[in-house]
Amino acid sequence: MKILFVYPNIVESPKDISLGLASLSAFLKKNGHETSLIDTTFGISDKEILIKALKFKPDLIAITTATNDFNYAQHIASLLRKLKVPIMAGGYHPTIAPLETIKKDCFDIICIGEGEYPLLEFVESLKKGEINYKIKNLWFKKEGKIIRNSLRPLIKNLDELPFPD
Repeated sequence: MKILFVYPNIVESPKDISLGLASLSAFLKKNGHETSLIDTTFGISDKEILIKALKFKPDLIAITTATNDFNYAQHIASLLRKLKVPIMAGGYHPTIAPLETIKKDCFDIICIGEGEYPLLEFVESLKKGEINYKIKNLWFKKEGKIIRNSLRPLIKNLDELPFPD
């Protein structure tokens, strides 16, 4: 499966690079999936975002968002709706404001808390063509309703994760 990560950073500083996305990418690659990243840290036009996404042809778009860049994350997600693939939001904002996030039309799924295993489980179910709506840490929209799954325990042994990309 091909997963496109989006980092809608509105702060022009390399210190803000998302370690979370780097960890998720490495974890998915370790499990046989292909990833790519669109990083807006140093400015990128809507046209460039769309061209990069169309060229990669993702099966899933995963956007990280903090509260300060939530509006920009929504803008990018709305732009990428043209690809007609599921769009998942994760990061600080969905974790602290899950209901506000899932109610946005541009997001199909949100991840609350750690995303490595929930994202892998979702990608594997997507690959099989049978979406598993019972994955812990994920909330889904389905037939006009919100499915709110519970949280799983935190990963206790971080050494089981590969080094971030």
